[in-house]
Amino acid sequence: MKFILAAGLYCFAIVAHAAAETVYLDCAMTNGTEDVIWKVILDEKNETASYSIPGVGAVSKHAAVFLPEKVSFDAIVINRIDLSITRTVNLNGSVKSDQGQCKIAAPPKRKF
Repeated sequence: MKFILAAGLYCFAIVAHAAAETVYLDCAMTNGTEDVIWKVILDEKNETASYSIPGVGAVSKHAAVFLPEKVSFDAIVINRIDLSITRTVNLNGSVKSDQGQCKIAAPPKRKF
């Protein structure tokens, strides 16, 4: 019985580790007139999400909530099943949602 429990815990640890890998995404989200590229980094282990928007020079890092089907941060939700991205903002009482699609990106190659 102890062996089965230990084996189960070991398997859970492996699955939890695999799920906690840092994920890099390239996302295209419309601003109403054109697609805007977002570079997103999801770090489940540290419960953070970072993004850059190269076209406007924006960079930001936020606490993130990782659920089985979605990741939420800074008014943004990324669906973990179909990789859709939604940003909802309230501008002077007017709620606006931007939609888009992400794809898995290769981690950057680093020198150090």
